[in-house]
Amino acid sequence: MNIRVWQAAVFVFALSVGVRADIGGCQYHSGDFTSTPPPVCQSPVGICTNGVLTGDVEGTYDFIMTKLVCGTDPLDPALCTYEGDSIVTTEKGTIITKDTGVMRQLPPPALLPFVTTAEFIDGTRRYKNATGVFVATGELNVVTGEAVGEYSLQVCHTQ
Repeated sequence: MNIRVWQAAVFVFALSVGVRADIGGCQYHSGDFTSTPPPVCQSPVGICTNGVLTGDVEGTYDFIMTKLVCGTDPLDPALCTYEGDSIVTTEKGTIITKDTGVMRQLPPPALLPFVTTAEFIDGTRRYKNATGVFVATGELNVVTGEAVGEYSLQVCHTQ
């Protein structure tokens, strides 16, 4: 194979694999999640989940809610805000996030709609020195503690 053919083949391969987040640039992912309450919960407000991510990023996650505030908005007394911490584990590394979100209080057996934003604060392997954010939208079953929904994810690295 002559050098020009080799260079052309390498160029086409480089274009076909796209920009990897661990060598510079950003990647965008999406998928679904499910979660269940763990057997033991260390949350000061009693809400924890163990979940599974499917789709573009597959893995598991553990979430501990650290703060829950409800009923402070006089125009929307059912609105709750919350904070927490998550650890996401994939085959490519671990992502540690600081989470914030909103949900609505509704009487059981209603499903509570929620939106969580989870910003990267640390990571290992491919996610070491990465910045990024998960946005998860779903519904929490207050009777079973199970949740389902969808996520979007942006992961960025600078070279």
